Amino acid sequence: MSELLSQEENKIRVVKGLLRGLSTGLEEKGLGLKFRDILKDVTKDDIARSAGELLDEGSESEVIDSSVQKLEQIIEDSHVEPELPPAGHPLHILMMEHKLLIELGAELRDVAGNMKNSSNGKDNLERLEKVVSNLEDSASHYLREENVLFPYLEKHGIVGPLKVMWMEHDNIREIKKELVNLIKSADKDKPENFAADLVKIANELSENYSVHFNKENTILYQAAFRVIDELEWIEIRKQFDEMGYPEFLPKDSLIELEGQNDITTTHDPEGGIVFDTGSFSAIQLESLLDTVPFDITFIDDEDRVRYFNQPGDPIFTRMKATLGTRVQNCHPSKSVHMVDEILTGFRSGEKKTAEFWIKMGPKYVYIRYFPVRDKEGNYLGCMEVSQDIAPIQTIEGEKRLL
Repeated sequence: MSELLSQEENKIRVVKGLLRGLSTGLEEKGLGLKFRDILKDVTKDDIARSAGELLDEGSESEVIDSSVQKLEQIIEDSHVEPELPPAGHPLHILMMEHKLLIELGAELRDVAGNMKNSSNGKDNLERLEKVVSNLEDSASHYLREENVLFPYLEKHGIVGPLKVMWMEHDNIREIKKELVNLIKSADKDKPENFAADLVKIANELSENYSVHFNKENTILYQAAFRVIDELEWIEIRKQFDEMGYPEFLPKDSLIELEGQNDITTTHDPEGGIVFDTGSFSAIQLESLLDTVPFDITFIDDEDRVRYFNQPGDPIFTRMKATLGTRVQNCHPSKSVHMVDEILTGFRSGEKKTAEFWIKMGPKYVYIRYFPVRDKEGNYLGCMEVSQDIAPIQTIEGEKRLL
């Protein structure tokens, strides 16, 4: 936290120095390039704060106002839009979304301005509703970055900038939440208050879009383009497709990458047990299954017990001697007909689950059965999951901190 505060104070110090310099004839040419690393993070609020401090220190208002206009123009001119990667590339998709979101932010500001000027008609309300709907639909943009692009960058040693980007994503989410809450709680009897609040939020969102997207386009994405290889970009694109895109994104941005459909398997260079979504060593997988807080038993397609985990506090006693035996032989004769009924229903597809709950002393045991199928729908067996839910039933309210 102290490091962030120090960076913020340094930024304000530089902005004040530039404003002073511009007010005394400092040459404007080249300033954007010279101070680019700092100016890329400077917002209008930063400039306003710096100007306010200079006024408090005795600078003349007219002189500072002129310097503010010059600095804002320098910052705008320094925001060079990088060339888009080819259509279909994950970075092309993200940068196209940036462009469209900035346009949505500008439209939101326009609608808010109209409503503030008493143009509170049906057309503006419909435009507002459409803009807000599209902004809400953009949630997948940030999720694709955080859950797909960022992990690949981390593998290549790019870590620090990701924390800043994630923090800025959260800030944008909070502003959008404010916007939605404002609309939901609008006081129809006081439209002027609503319009003023809408203008404030619209300006804040647009400002955040401009600064944040410029940093990603000109710095983060350029680094990504350098370090991520062609095969990884194909993997990223496939995962992007799985997560989905906002409706407002043009379909021609989503043409397939060359070789996109050639990758069919996940590989593990260390020779572990490989799944579509990752891999384990045998000891990692066994330890994970023994760590989950419930009993798991797997019965194969021939109704034989093939596996059970060994959690620290098991619900039921299960011995290795049962492995390979028919599950019907593990139950008392009076309940075998229920076992057969469940397994027959699972095989035919008529049943999707079966569940029971029983009291066992202080424990309240919830027992569930699920059919296990492969991706083609072929029946592979049945999984039994047993859990003591008594502690869960005592949970109340919320717990958000450790």
